[in-house]
Amino acid sequence: GRENVVLLFADTLVEDADLYDFNRRAEDYLGIEITRLCVGLTPWQLFRKEHLIANNGAPICSIRLKREPLNDWMDSNYELNSEQRNFVKPHGVVVLGFDWTELHRVNDFQFKHPSWSVSAPMTDAPFWDKCKMISEAGKVGFKQPKLYELGFPHNNCGGACVRAGISHFVHLLKVLPLVYAEWESEELETIAYFVTLGIKPLS
Repeated sequence: GRENVVLLFADTLVEDADLYDFNRRAEDYLGIEITRLCVGLTPWQLFRKEHLIANNGAPICSIRLKREPLNDWMDSNYELNSEQRNFVKPHGVVVLGFDWTELHRVNDFQFKHPSWSVSAPMTDAPFWDKCKMISEAGKVGFKQPKLYELGFPHNNCGGACVRAGISHFVHLLKVLPLVYAEWESEELETIAYFVTLGIKPLS
């Protein structure tokens, strides 16, 4: 029942408007208010604070702005250990929204939290992929997020995830030039800030 479900959202403050709209629609449809977690920093503010521009090899934005606040909140509010009975905190199960193509992400999460109760229902039969998710969401009145319609493989960080490759940003420049220009400006500002600190940018 909905009284036993918590919807968690880690806000990076740079998401596309359609993502926030999706959250509002989800709250209305499910009758569950989303629990919003926010560090209070955009990715670029975090990079300047950490003195590092994140990339796929060092995804500090994903870690600091998403994983850590989500994991800390869950661990603080619920007993997630599948082998332990804690009468102070209610028992909780972490439900991951990964599909069958992302089973490696489920396994990675479970490896990092071996004692936690974890469920990823869309990786079990009948298998769901992203096309199935979008189709089913459309049947109950959810519109497809703009970034998917524009050909992006994800709906993260307004389409400008620093973990993406060159071809991704070429596509971003073509279809969302204003977003590209904003991130380019942030990168130049961050590099200039590092120079004032005596930090030599990597070339």
